[in-house]
Amino acid sequence: MEQRDYVQKQIEQLGLLFEALAARISQIPQSNRGATIQPVLNNLQKEAGFTVEDVIELHHENLDLFIQQHLHNNLTLTERLAYLVEQVARHNEQNIPGQRQAYIYKSALQLLEHVNRNSDVFSFERSAKIEQLKKISLHTPNTQNPNH
Repeated sequence: MEQRDYVQKQIEQLGLLFEALAARISQIPQSNRGATIQPVLNNLQKEAGFTVEDVIELHHENLDLFIQQHLHNNLTLTERLAYLVEQVARHNEQNIPGQRQAYIYKSALQLLEHVNRNSDVFSFERSAKIEQLKKISLHTPNTQNPNH
C-alpha cells in the first residue's frame, strides 16, 4: 500500500509539473521563446527523468512502453504531455524547419491518439485537438523522423 501511495504521489507531481511547464511556455513572449524555453525543458528532465526530445524521438511502436514506464499508464499525464509537446512545436515555429516541426506535431498527435484509444471518457477538446494536429501533419508530406 505504501508503494502505491508513493507512485500515486509521483504521478500527481508529474501532472503538476506538466501543467506548470505548459503554462510557462505559453506565457513567454514570442521574441524571448528561444532563449527562455530551454530552462523550462531542462526542468522537465530534472524532475521527470526524461526530456520532451525523448518523447519526440519515440517511434510509434515504443509509445506504449514509454507511457507505461515513465507515466505509469496515466492517461491524464499522457494527455498533458501531448499538449506540452505541441506547445514546444508551436512556440518554436520560427526556429524549427517545417519537416521537423511537423514531426513534433505528429508526436503530440500520437500521444493524444493513445489517450483516445485507451480512455473510457470522451473529450470534445481532445478530439478537436487530434483533428487539428492531423491537419497540420497533412500539410507536410514527410513526417518521418528527420535529423535536427
